[in-house]
Amino acid sequence: MVLEQIRIHESWLQLAEEHIKWGDYVKAKDLLKEVNLHSRILKDQANYAKSLLSLSTVAYLEGESGSALKLDMLCHNYAQDMEFVEKAIIHTNDLLIEYDKIEDCRVLLDGSINMLLDIKQSLGNQKSISDTKKSISSINPVVQNNLPLEYALSTCYLLKATLNIKEIYHLESIDDQEPIVKASFDYIDKFESQLVQSGCNQAHLIKLLRFSNILQSQITSNMKQVNLRSVEFAKYKLERCAKILLKVQELLTDQMYYIGIHQDSNQSTLSLPLTRLLGVVKVRLAQINTDIGVIKNQIKQGASAGPTGGVQSSVEDKKKLDKVVATFMDAVTKQIEAQANTYNREMNRYEKSITMLQSALNMIHKDCPEHAECLVEIARCKRLLAVNKKHLRGQWRQDAIEVDEVSLNKSLVQEQDGKDRNDMLGERGLDGEVTDLFVDYKEEAIKSFV
Repeated sequence: MVLEQIRIHESWLQLAEEHIKWGDYVKAKDLLKEVNLHSRILKDQANYAKSLLSLSTVAYLEGESGSALKLDMLCHNYAQDMEFVEKAIIHTNDLLIEYDKIEDCRVLLDGSINMLLDIKQSLGNQKSISDTKKSISSINPVVQNNLPLEYALSTCYLLKATLNIKEIYHLESIDDQEPIVKASFDYIDKFESQLVQSGCNQAHLIKLLRFSNILQSQITSNMKQVNLRSVEFAKYKLERCAKILLKVQELLTDQMYYIGIHQDSNQSTLSLPLTRLLGVVKVRLAQINTDIGVIKNQIKQGASAGPTGGVQSSVEDKKKLDKVVATFMDAVTKQIEAQANTYNREMNRYEKSITMLQSALNMIHKDCPEHAECLVEIARCKRLLAVNKKHLRGQWRQDAIEVDEVSLNKSLVQEQDGKDRNDMLGERGLDGEVTDLFVDYKEEAIKSFV
């Protein structure tokens, strides 16, 4: 076996990357300048482009934004390898997002997508020409995809979809948000077609999870005023977010079973990348399941309050909202329950979310930020469960001020009017409070299950 000789400036490049990881930017910068000089002398275009990208990283870490962007743009002119082209696009996109240059980022991604599509089309034309020269006897020829090219194109689609969804933060009305959300979902559709054709890698799944997390954080922002339009828009985004997460969970589960790691085995607590990603997906699915319940409660409150307007229109809108509440996200809820492997018993929506979050805790390491997020979500689901079952103490209720006012004036009320505290709460519409005692959720769960 013949080994290719490792040139000295290639080893300097790897050493400089290690210095960047350890925070020694001065030594890294000196080594990268030497690599840059030697690559130009030896006409090594690939390592010259890599040195420019690493110098851009050092410039960004030192706070020189202008130099970082210039080096990044210069790097694109010398990039040869398709994998490195993808890395350079991601690096430049992250820099432009960090410096809030949305328009430049859009130009970068549009140009990159067009360039990659042109390369793909030219390669397809070359294959078609070579196929015509073959004999007619070759039936069903095997078509080999250029995986680095396909992966780079998939990455650009995901980055473009994430960029579109981030623009919604600056918009308030649904009319302005809806076309941007649809355009973002179109790029997700293009990525899914790429997924069917050439597959994906772990970095694509991470970007897809990041996209769903950004989309999920914006779902309840339009529910300040409950009407039919806002409910349908929230349902549109929730369904797409759940579809993405269920697809990612399916891919991760298949891969884990392929490498021999099962959920019920003793190795399920290992902090492997796939295990951690699957735990994050379970957390996101539990969040969606909880958000569905929260939105349904908001719809009920908005429907009971009644919309402003004429009597006839308000009655019609209330009937439509009641119909939406009855069937809101039922199909997605059944899909989540089928994929979540929850306890085989009738449970509340928030109880099912708690079981999903508890199973996710075993897959996420304690030092990961998602572990703390999972604990917060468990506490949130317990609070919502207690609100739903009216098990909270008086000072935890949403109408805590009125309850405390009645509790503090209890002695005065009994002396003057002779009314009991429960009577006072009933007059103000605050009945439903069982006792002022703390509820043990574990004991209650055991009693309900056993």
